[in-house]
Amino acid sequence: MNIVLDDVDEKCLFYYSPVKNTVMDNSIFTRLAYSNDIFSMNGVYIKANLTIFKTESYFNKSKYFFNYSENKNQIDKLADIEKMILEKANIENVDILNKLYEQFMSKSIRVFNTEMLHNENIEEKKKVDIIVKLSGIWNTERCCGLTFKFFDINHQWKNTLE
Repeated sequence: MNIVLDDVDEKCLFYYSPVKNTVMDNSIFTRLAYSNDIFSMNGVYIKANLTIFKTESYFNKSKYFFNYSENKNQIDKLADIEKMILEKANIENVDILNKLYEQFMSKSIRVFNTEMLHNENIEEKKKVDIIVKLSGIWNTERCCGLTFKFFDINHQWKNTLE
């Protein structure tokens, strides 16, 4: 289950109690939940789409390359959600790091696949659907940010642009 990018509602976002972070040393982790009248889920799974021009495969991941200008609307909406989640958490006396936005500004993302994709120089740009999984917030003494992953939900290319 996922949420369409335009339908994310701040009132439906909830935070678990912080626990010791098992991934980062000297930090805590606060899991996210999303719940409304229809469903509840651990984490926040947001469906988005990107226009990409190249892929590279690495084991169970692919790297998607894209131009910011062609994906500005989607990226800016995701950045706004990141900012809203981190601000709503109200973590005091730390710097907020917008790592999701920074990842998009690198003009590539690593995407977990259910099928292996070959390295591909795409002759025509492709629109791909992805799920952005927001698991929670990591927090050190100095800073905090979102924990996130990208998942490919296409299984095959869709919608060649004209």
